[in-house]
Amino acid sequence: MERLIIGFTQDANQEWVAELECGHRRHVRHNPPWEDHAWVLEEESRQARLGTLLPCGLCGADSQTACGDARLQGLCEEGADEVSRKKR
Repeated sequence: MERLIIGFTQDANQEWVAELECGHRRHVRHNPPWEDHAWVLEEESRQARLGTLLPCGLCGADSQTACGDARLQGLCEEGADEVSRKKR
């Protein structure tokens, strides 16, 4: 499900994370050839993307998928279960 980008932050590794209108966050990396988001590298181009749509991997996902995604993001079992509960 696509959601509007409302802001950007950086994580502990200084990688860019889009803040989505739904409250979820999604990494936006420029890592060609797998991920081509060169626009994330410059402040002006990030600002130009505010209000545009980006797929949210958690919205509309069933709780099992959300839980699995949380584990892939490095959350512990307890944190992944919390994400799962919030999706219900």
